[in-house]
Amino acid sequence: MLDRSDSNPCREDVFLDVRTLAGTNVCTCRFARSATVLQLRQKLSMEMGIAPSELDLVLGTDLLTVSEEHPLEEVPSEASMTVLRRTGVTLVASLQASGNARLTEQGLSSMCSPHGTVKGLCVGESGLDAYVTCGCDDDAKAIIRALSGRQAQGTSGTLNLTWAQKPTVEVSIEGMRMCYRLTETDLTTLFSRYCEIEWVFVEPQGVRAEVSCKSTEDAVLAIRSLDGRWLESLRGTLRVSWAGTKRQAEMSDNWPVEGLHMDSTSLDVDRVSVAVPQQQQQLQSCDRAENGSQDASRRGSCCQAARRGSRCRGPRRGRAATSLND
Repeated sequence: MLDRSDSNPCREDVFLDVRTLAGTNVCTCRFARSATVLQLRQKLSMEMGIAPSELDLVLGTDLLTVSEEHPLEEVPSEASMTVLRRTGVTLVASLQASGNARLTEQGLSSMCSPHGTVKGLCVGESGLDAYVTCGCDDDAKAIIRALSGRQAQGTSGTLNLTWAQKPTVEVSIEGMRMCYRLTETDLTTLFSRYCEIEWVFVEPQGVRAEVSCKSTEDAVLAIRSLDGRWLESLRGTLRVSWAGTKRQAEMSDNWPVEGLHMDSTSLDVDRVSVAVPQQQQQLQSCDRAENGSQDASRRGSCCQAARRGSRCRGPRRGRAATSLND
């Protein structure tokens, strides 16, 4: 319970008893009289543990909107507020942009609404992130497929969308020189060996993807099993990390290790091995060349270069990789 007997209270402070429509007390919060609607929603979302786009606030008989800059200016020092909870599926939106490009509720609504039902929006104070509450899973998936990884309407920035509540990991391949695009089929085949998958989304360019898991435990296991693995067929390193906010990453830091750790010898990934030093990779590449190549002169020069510690050219360039699991 908030202590209202502060020895030196600010004259501009307002104590709000926040209740549900049924009259159940949610919390009591102290706000500056100059607080904005956005600040009210963000504070209450933290107190209640839900996204701010899932909240509607009623002060007296008035439904508060973002256009009302300082709704507490005329209220008594002690007042009550009603919070209405929207049900739906919430996404986190972020804008990657330089300059003065910013998200607005009106602009974000006009982008999302043609692809699915939008029940609530809340854009952060920076204008670079927002919460979008959709009507259902299918609406959220349609919005992600249509907009994530693409240029945000009216800006020069790229809009990224991910799930707010579902444990989701981001997937990419680092250092790859092969001609390969991530596909939903390849990712489903790979990740299903370690966790139950709910959904896979690959951005239009094919270089980044997101995999939503059934549980946080599944996502933690996928990260610990796959992140940093060397993909021999693609000549790159697989990167798997938490998508969206840092909240999920903080959750994984406290997740029990017992029962999740897997020895590297038990990882059943075709042609996936722990990344090794460059010279050892060169020697392994040369050994494969000796076993399978018909070009004796190339084998000799390649192996000698690796054993001297100089750069080995490895496989010929231009060969297109066909699968993440090859």
